[in-house]
Amino acid sequence: MVSTAEEEVARILNLPYYSTDMVRCPDYTAYNASFMAPTSPDPNFRLWDVQLDAIYTYETLGGLLGPIGVGRGKSYIAILAANRAIIRRGHYRVVIMIPPEVYDQLTKIDLPKARHLFNLNGVPYHMCSGPAAKRMEIASQSGKGVWIYSYSSLSAKTGFEELKNIKATCYILDEAHNLARHTAGRTKRFHSVLKELEGEKVVEYTQQMTGSKNVTAIEVVALSGTLTKKSVKDYAHLATRALGLYSPAPTKPQAITSFASVLDAESSGFGLDDRDTRILREFIVWAQNNGFDATVPPRNDEESDEDYSRRCEVGLSMQERIRLAYMHRLNTCPGVVATVDQGLDASLLLSWEEPRRPEGAEADRMVQLMQNVVLKQKTPSGDTIDYGMHQFKWLWELSNGFYNNLIWPTIDMIVEQYPNKHGKVISQQHAEALLAQAQEHHGLLQNYHAILRKFLDSRHIPGCDTPMLVAAEINRQLDGVGVNHKLPDFLIEAYAMQRAEGPHTYSDLPERYSVPVKVCDYKVKAAAAWGKEHKEGIIWYHHPVIGRWIHDALTEEGVPHTFAPAGQNAKAFEKGLV
Repeated sequence: MVSTAEEEVARILNLPYYSTDMVRCPDYTAYNASFMAPTSPDPNFRLWDVQLDAIYTYETLGGLLGPIGVGRGKSYIAILAANRAIIRRGHYRVVIMIPPEVYDQLTKIDLPKARHLFNLNGVPYHMCSGPAAKRMEIASQSGKGVWIYSYSSLSAKTGFEELKNIKATCYILDEAHNLARHTAGRTKRFHSVLKELEGEKVVEYTQQMTGSKNVTAIEVVALSGTLTKKSVKDYAHLATRALGLYSPAPTKPQAITSFASVLDAESSGFGLDDRDTRILREFIVWAQNNGFDATVPPRNDEESDEDYSRRCEVGLSMQERIRLAYMHRLNTCPGVVATVDQGLDASLLLSWEEPRRPEGAEADRMVQLMQNVVLKQKTPSGDTIDYGMHQFKWLWELSNGFYNNLIWPTIDMIVEQYPNKHGKVISQQHAEALLAQAQEHHGLLQNYHAILRKFLDSRHIPGCDTPMLVAAEINRQLDGVGVNHKLPDFLIEAYAMQRAEGPHTYSDLPERYSVPVKVCDYKVKAAAAWGKEHKEGIIWYHHPVIGRWIHDALTEEGVPHTFAPAGQNAKAFEKGLV
């Protein structure tokens, strides 16, 4: 029997092949000229080839997956693709979605400049920002146009209704990794909006308003330089929305899991069986048949001949070969326009190659703990993860080979620390009562979080689809204010049990403290080896514990260095960083 993974591999390998040096746009000069305004202040302005390829691909195919790097002009791609969606593809209303941190850049710099450079054909661009009431007013405006909407607004309580009220049939997702996690509330809202609009026949509405039947489905353009650099699960759902059966990513859940076990950046192949390996090795065979050698590591622009030769001698693992071959297949599929970014000119060279994850019990334990975080929503300490963003916290730590274990204080510690926090002395009996209540409350809270996680994973209620919104709704109901959303009784009961206070107030209860646990120190060793090899340089670390361990490793290797932890930078600067 053929598995879903085998079916998806066969489908992807049978997609048309566009070599990486093959242009998408047949005539760059003519296509560039078609965008320029007659009175452009810079008539010689030339869009980059990757920008023209991306816009042309969307205009001709009606979808685009664009893993295009930083500084490669995604803002102009978004502005002009949205314009062509209306002028050439027959859409009536289009949305450009952007992160809040680039909102001012796009609306106050890029768009005004584009109005002068390009012929935008009189298409209005609406800035959907401000307070919730203002956003709803702008979203509900009549007429054709392009609405610029931020991902943060979608996360707001009214975000679902705002995006739905725009009634767009084309969505340009700039920095699409903001919708990466398919289980996140914001991502669920986006897909739910599209499904509801499809149910309300938004395509037929568009055809009626434009008098054209060119638009037959909702179209999506996904742009991001980092979208394909992490998990297949991060972009499979967006690739499917953008390209349908032409998606170079798996479209079926079971196949997505199989692909992710090998292709994900944080995967070590833990648990792979021979069948999984055999299925995905077909990408290597395909690459070789198309003149691409997936057994040789790609060379970095700044890499010396000696360093590159050393890496070639080490070679690539089977997983690395499959990943390399798969990315070549992805980048050569129709509907995909990608850049291979080796870096931009800069005065500071960032030199870091992801060290190969070692084999052995430590590495296997690290991967198992990471899988528990992702698949079981369990922390290394065994707690249920409450908020989705906390998942990244645990993965961030584990990917660096450690985690912070949360431990209850002892009775003696509570007695000793209580006066400093609350200004009075307590007995050991009082401390025992505080600890018992704290542990009981933690157990009730864990039970609620587990029930809440299952509820959010299986149900999507617009306006009540995040832990905070669910809690607010339950508190509203428990306080007798009213019912806005019908929630299951077992969820409300679990919340009510953890909300009920005991004999001591929550502010009096002791909290767990963290103790760093080393799981696998391969990155620490790699950093120390780098420091030993280079006479000058700076090693950045994201957590004090990692910094301390790197410092110890460098000291053990006899490498002269200055350790500059947070808060001691001025002192380190006086000594001089080596």
